[in-house]
Order: sequence, then structure tokens, then C-alpha cells
Amino acid sequence: MKIKFSITIAAIFLTAILIPLIISLLRTNISINEKEIKYSQDKEYYFRININGKEDKIYFAQEPFNQIGKERKYIFKKVNKILELGGVNDSLLYFPVAIKADSEGNFYVLDQIARCVKKFSGRGKLLRIIGHEGTAPGEFKYPIRLFLDPNKNIYVYDDHSGLLTRFSKDIIQLRVKPGDSPTEFCPLDSSKIVVLKYSINSFDIITQYNIEGKIENIYKTILDARSKTKDFKFFGHIFMGDIIRLSSTRFVHIPECFNQLFFYNEKTLERIVTTIDKTSYPILFVESGPDFRHISYKSLDEYIINWAAFMVGEELIILNSKETKKDCLMLDVYCIIDGLYKHSIKLSGIGAFSAMEMTHNKIYVISDDSKVKIFSYE
Repeated sequence: MKIKFSITIAAIFLTAILIPLIISLLRTNISINEKEIKYSQDKEYYFRININGKEDKIYFAQEPFNQIGKERKYIFKKVNKILELGGVNDSLLYFPVAIKADSEGNFYVLDQIARCVKKFSGRGKLLRIIGHEGTAPGEFKYPIRLFLDPNKNIYVYDDHSGLLTRFSKDIIQLRVKPGDSPTEFCPLDSSKIVVLKYSINSFDIITQYNIEGKIENIYKTILDARSKTKDFKFFGHIFMGDIIRLSSTRFVHIPECFNQLFFYNEKTLERIVTTIDKTSYPILFVESGPDFRHISYKSLDEYIINWAAFMVGEELIILNSKETKKDCLMLDVYCIIDGLYKHSIKLSGIGAFSAMEMTHNKIYVISDDSKVKIFSYE
């Protein structure tokens, strides 16, 4: 009888302790499967920032799936230079600033001084020159960005005119809403373009336009309303980075300065996943004058983590500037479906460069001496 009574008391005691503990663990644990990510309901997620000596927090509307600190798994790959063009003594390219490649192996170089795009075959033969200096449609004064859509239409952004020009059968120009400063573009197809913008008057940083310039969607802000302080207008700087097309309806926003991947699908925020990097929180200073007050872009340079990003097959590849050492690139690979970390690639022998493009078997760079170099890798 005493034994049965003791067992009953013990069972009641264990039940009282274990059930709340199990419930607590179920509430706070983060789980993931192929179809969904469940986020903690008991936590808030924020990013610390220091502006002019004042500590502040940027609150996010949704907590990410956390991969911070996950151990890197390295894959070492060899590179082989297969082509080199241009240079200071070559008039073929004067000042290349951007490079893209298409699915047929052709590559496109934006020459800022020549104010045009030059299309080359995979063997380096000049096939076509697109655009020239001027102010009419299809002409440029200060071209700084180059993009391709899946149909191989060419897009060029001119910082002088504030126009994005599409070259296809017709030349079409797009101007974003007045007051917005675009920092990146992503053609989802020949008629839909996603724009990452910096605006001092809005919490919204991503807008979708059609090619005629009509706004089709303003994506829900990734920030919580608590972030809207008197300094919120400066936060746009830290969201600069890449937008990578994943399909005709999906894309991922990869800010340069902190460890977040924002996946969007069908005009909504689908999920947020961290990279495996720890974040260093920016200490920034606002520059002031009689008619302006802003944060210098250069003040963010030391906090850049994600230098460039590419979609290669079913993988999202991010060039990690913090882990890249002299003459050894560190490329972190994530799944484009759920953002989960897969492995890291180490590449040596490419040298210093200012712009890069990556396909499933080639790497294209604009080197610091203004040459275009193409490498195979395996």
C-alpha cells in the first residue's frame, strides 16, 4: 500500500513538473520542415544600432529562423583563367563597372566612360554595342547598374537621369516614384521589376513596378512600428544590398550589413532566415549641413557582410566579405527554397576585383586594373 501510494505521489509530482516544461519547450522552440517555418511566440527580434552615440533598436515585424553560429562545411574548388579582355592600354573597354552573363554563355559589360553596354560571346568576340552618350531614350550620362531578365532583355540604370532603360524590341524607360532613391533593381520578367529603394519619408523599402512605371505592389514593411523613431529615415542605408530573382513570383532581399535573408513570394513576405554569420552592430554618425542630414554610405563599409549574391541552379550563393581573405574567396551556399545553409566554397587565384558574376561553371570579374577576367571552376 505504501509502495502504491509513493508511486502515485511521484507520478503526480512528475506530471506537475514535466507537462508545463514540455508546453514551454513547444512554445519557444523553433522548428522547420520543407513547407513552413514556425517562429517563437515569446521573443522579439531587433537589430541594435548606434547613431551619434545614442543606442537604438530596429525591431523586425517577424522573427527569423536562426542559423547564427552554425559551423561552416568547406568545399575547396580550383579555378582556371580562360579569358582576359581590356585593361588600361586596351580601347575595347574604357571603364567597365558591371558584368552579367546569360544562359548561352554570352556576357555583357557596362562601360561607364563609353556610356554603353558591350555584348561579347563566350570566347570574347564583341557582338553588339547597346546605347551611347546622350539624353534621349537609350542614351546615358552616368550609367551605374546593369541587369538581365530571363528573356535576355538588357536593363541599365542611369544615376544622372534617374531612369531605368530596358532594351528589347522597343526601348522603354522607367522612373521610380519621386522622393524614392533606388539602390537596386530586380526584373522578375519582362514586365515586372522589383525596386529596392531608400526613402526618407517611408517605412517601405521594396516596391514592384510594371515596365511602364506604374506601381503594382508596395511590399509590407519588414520593420515593426516601434522602429519608427525620429531617426528612422536613416535606416534605409542599412537595407542596401542585393535582390535576387528566384522565379517569376519569388525573390530574396539580402542586405549588405546584417545577417538576414528576406524571402518574398506572390507579393508578400514569405519568410526570414538568418545567415550563419554573427552581426556586428553599426556605430554610425549623421552628417549635417544647412540643407541636409544623412548617414554617409562609406560609414557602413566596415559592417558589410554580404558583398554580392547569385542564384546558381537551386542554390543561393553569397560572397561573404567578412570571411573572404586575400586571394581566397568565401562563398556561402544556401537553399533557395527554405534559406537553409548547405556548405561554403573556398576559391583561390582570382585576385582583387570590383564586380563579379557567377554561373554554374564560370566566374566573371572586373579586376581592379579594369580588365574583364573569366574563370572556370570545379
